[in-house]
Amino acid sequence: MNKQTARTAIDGCMIIILPLLMSYSLIGKTNHIYLGLLMFTLFVCHHALNRRWLLTLFKGRYTLQRTVSTAVNMALILVMFAMPVSGLIIDRQVVPALHIAGSAASARLVHLPASYWGFMLMTFHLGLQWQRILGLIKARMNKPVLSAKLSNILRLFILIISACGIRAFIKRDMWSYMSLQSQFVFIDTKEPLLLFLADFTAVMIASAAAAYYLNRALGKLQRLKK
Repeated sequence: MNKQTARTAIDGCMIIILPLLMSYSLIGKTNHIYLGLLMFTLFVCHHALNRRWLLTLFKGRYTLQRTVSTAVNMALILVMFAMPVSGLIIDRQVVPALHIAGSAASARLVHLPASYWGFMLMTFHLGLQWQRILGLIKARMNKPVLSAKLSNILRLFILIISACGIRAFIKRDMWSYMSLQSQFVFIDTKEPLLLFLADFTAVMIASAAAAYYLNRALGKLQRLKK
């Protein structure tokens, strides 16, 4: 398996796991913890394969795009370490060998907002990278990825899903968890898992789309300055 294939496989697994991690009450504590540990492992592997970014962090000129991308990446690294540490402080039974001593009450106040910020930052990061990913695909195919007609249809589809994502973000009261206005997540345990995943997938698409178009706007602004 070459490096690019490994990157694609790891990133694909992380995208699949992400909405499942948010469905704590529906998949159960044990599944949630093991998926969380798997996500952290994949995150470390992702950075190992993309270590060039870390090595060049203090090199080169910082454009608007690079500044925003770096700020998002650094925030994401912070919450991705906060989540497993706080989670292992809370857990005393599922993986006792990895339990970290500390106040479970305080750890919960870290784990909740870190989980929701991690969810949003990870999808935002994906959106910021999407233009580069499309460029790589285009270069390999040596032609446009999609025709103009299919591109317009896809944009309309993403717009509709993003609207559903914004609605789900509000309906699920996600900002109250991100800002710690609510200290406990309220999920109807009778709700079908697929419906829950559909809502959170729509939020992921909305976040990624917002990041993609922000990145394009920053690029255009940078070119205008030149």
